[in-house]
Amino acid sequence: MNNRDTNRVLIVDDDPLFLMMLEQFLVNQGYAVFKADSGVQAVSIFKEYLPDAVLLDGDLPDISGVEVCQQIKQLPEGHHIPVIMVTAMNDESFIDQSFHSGSSDYITKPIHWAVLKNRLSYLLQVKETTSALQISEARKSAILNSTADGIITVSPLGKVIDINPSARQIFDLPEDDTDLLLHRYLPSFQELLAILPGSNNISRTKAIRFNRKNPEGELFPIEVSCSRIMHSSQELYSLTVRDISDRIAHEEAMKLASSVFNNTSEAIVITDDKNVIRSVNPAFCKITGFAEEEVIGESPALLSSGRHAKEFYDQMWKQLQTEGSWQGEIWNRRKSGELYPEWLSINTVRNSETNDVLRYIGLFSDITQRKKYEEDIWYQANYDALTDLPNRTLFSAKLKEAIVRQKQEGRPFALMFIDLDRFKEVNDTLGHSYGDLLLLEAARRLQKIAGPENLVARLGGDEFTALIDQKYTVQQLEKIAERIVSELRKPFVLNGQELSYISGSIGITFCPGDATDMETLLKHADMAMYRAKEAGRNTYRFYTEEMNSHALHRIRLEEELRYAIEHKEFILFYQPKLDLTSNDIHSVEALIRWQHRTKGLIPPIEFIPFAEETGLINEIGEQILDIACKQLQQWQQKSSPVEKIALNISSCQLDKPEQFFSGLEDRLNRYGLRRDQIKLEITEHLLMGKDDNVIAQLHHQRQSGLSVAIDDFGTGYSSLSYLQVFPLDELKIDQSFIRNLSENSKNKTLVQAIITMGHALNMSVIAEGVENQEQMDFLIDNGCDQAQGYLLSKPLPAEALDNWLADNFCRN
Repeated sequence: MNNRDTNRVLIVDDDPLFLMMLEQFLVNQGYAVFKADSGVQAVSIFKEYLPDAVLLDGDLPDISGVEVCQQIKQLPEGHHIPVIMVTAMNDESFIDQSFHSGSSDYITKPIHWAVLKNRLSYLLQVKETTSALQISEARKSAILNSTADGIITVSPLGKVIDINPSARQIFDLPEDDTDLLLHRYLPSFQELLAILPGSNNISRTKAIRFNRKNPEGELFPIEVSCSRIMHSSQELYSLTVRDISDRIAHEEAMKLASSVFNNTSEAIVITDDKNVIRSVNPAFCKITGFAEEEVIGESPALLSSGRHAKEFYDQMWKQLQTEGSWQGEIWNRRKSGELYPEWLSINTVRNSETNDVLRYIGLFSDITQRKKYEEDIWYQANYDALTDLPNRTLFSAKLKEAIVRQKQEGRPFALMFIDLDRFKEVNDTLGHSYGDLLLLEAARRLQKIAGPENLVARLGGDEFTALIDQKYTVQQLEKIAERIVSELRKPFVLNGQELSYISGSIGITFCPGDATDMETLLKHADMAMYRAKEAGRNTYRFYTEEMNSHALHRIRLEEELRYAIEHKEFILFYQPKLDLTSNDIHSVEALIRWQHRTKGLIPPIEFIPFAEETGLINEIGEQILDIACKQLQQWQQKSSPVEKIALNISSCQLDKPEQFFSGLEDRLNRYGLRRDQIKLEITEHLLMGKDDNVIAQLHHQRQSGLSVAIDDFGTGYSSLSYLQVFPLDELKIDQSFIRNLSENSKNKTLVQAIITMGHALNMSVIAEGVENQEQMDFLIDNGCDQAQGYLLSKPLPAEALDNWLADNFCRN
């Protein structure tokens, strides 16, 4: 019931005094009061404020109280509102009219206030109770009409009292067929009563299942539960009927799913939306080695093999989010630590209404055996059974890939065709078993030389091919070919028998230089290989004549350099360095020349780069170091003004710094020289890329007295940071800056800057290539420390330098 503080009462009377008294009384009782002095005003106030009760005078100046009551009761909001007639008229006719118009009570004037108080309170309580009952009935009716269950109310005699729409729909009953329901579609009434567990407990229910036919004659399962209810002291029975066709179908599906889940050979793992494992089947445990209790609550990441990059899993999850599923091959790890391949399918289960992820379902199978079988089949189809090298099939595929890659990415490559010389003689004289052993050993040697980054294949018989990535220079390719020729020329020992007459002939062609299709490339390589055989075997030939000529030149050059090293054909010329402060000569730069036995004097530019490529520079460097130290000892013995020699060092010589400096130390000791009498000149290019060990060795040597100069400074390789990292004593300004000094103002500025920078770094600065007095004057004016060049002297042999010094300088 509403609290009196909240109840609102409309009072209607045309007597102002009575209206005031009535208002005062009701306010004192805790009511909220609205007043009207006419019928029309009363109806208007009612519509606006919707009071909880109306006290209405029967005799109003405009319309009668009976008419006002009728208008209020006709309103949707007014039919349940109590109206009390408060009037001085008490004749029987008016009383009848009042109650017929819908008034709830009748009080005559003068008012008995206690009676009014109690009647108004009672009517408001009745109103509240009636409203609550109406709401309850409406709610029950809504439930009965909206539930999917059929609800049937039956009397103790089995008569259907009420039936809801769902029951009619379940049995497809027309409106007039209700009485036949129990007889046609349900068990007998007594059978239904028998399922009640006890006659004294009205709250307990029990259900039975049975099949019935619908009007079309089709059987369908239903479930009926029966319970006793009391209504107005009368015992009734409530039957709840359910069509359980869908439920039974769902139960059967769940049984089937459970059977599949527990008996399938495929592993199943179910995770929640946070990817936490909630369920696994027996196959999962069998494949992974984990027990169910070990993985529940864990992430599937505990199976991770570590073989896949983060990007692999990122792509997997991206596809799961966008497409709802993912499948593919993945490597995982068993509990034992063993890695294994599996074929995995993952599906995302989402809420059909909100689209939120509910769970992920993963199914996978161990494909170890399948992959091994597939790999075995693939290997047999693509690899040579004897040598385990790629066969013609795989080689052709790889060659096509290389051609496509070259066209798309511009990556050239070389193709080598290798044929064993005199292989047929082995088969004819010693038998095929020896021929097989020879092929095995030849394949091993070829693979060792080519390395894992290049492909070696056996096409058949004694024919091999090699795909060489063109990250190698032509010179490096020649070295690879030379190594192959050398290795195949070495004796083969087969079953204790040495074969020393086997060799190899190689044809080399390039893509795209010679051809861009497989057939032409193979034809060119084959033609070049036969050219090698025509040239006497045991050699290699390029398909292009130009390359052949170049390769032959390099072969001859290497042979002649080795001869020169063996016969000590290298000599030194010396160019003096002028001290621009004292105008004295104290040091010279040693410059190598090759005194060829037939070609005469060869400058270093024609052989030093090749010597560096082939590694012969180290042997040449050892000879030059010995010649220079010996010459310095001789000058020292005859009191020559030359006290120091500068030696040019190749970057190759510092690849093994301990070995180089050990050789230098030996010669200093042998010829009685000090460390400060030797200056090493290294180019800017040499500074690039040397490791910390080289830097540490140079620092150690400098601390021991050895001087280090940077040669050809300014030619574009250096970074100023190297000038701080390397222990340098001297900067040599490249002659290209000095040569154009008088013609190019920028060169003057650069030379000035180099001199200033060198001095700021506590280094001496020397200019090379000084050829005229104008250049010399500029260097002196700008504080350059030393100079060398043809203005002073060209490089001279030791004896000619001695004569030059005697003619132009004395010791002091």
